[in-house]
Amino acid sequence: MSLKNVREKIVQKANDIPEEILTQWDRWYVEKNYKKNKLYKLLFFLREKGADLNKFFDQEIKESKQKKDG
Repeated sequence: MSLKNVREKIVQKANDIPEEILTQWDRWYVEKNYKKNKLYKLLFFLREKGADLNKFFDQEIKESKQKKDG
């Protein structure tokens, strides 16, 4: 499954991604070449070794929301 297909399940339109995160060209490049990306390779390696990345990111999101609220 390509990154584009995964992204489309989460964000229907590429234009819904805020411009400060990715420009249109960046979206296209990342969706076509993500397997060459060092961050992708690192996350893939960690996941292969059994790291629970979802739990980690869920915790980071929770802490970020708490900082914004309080």
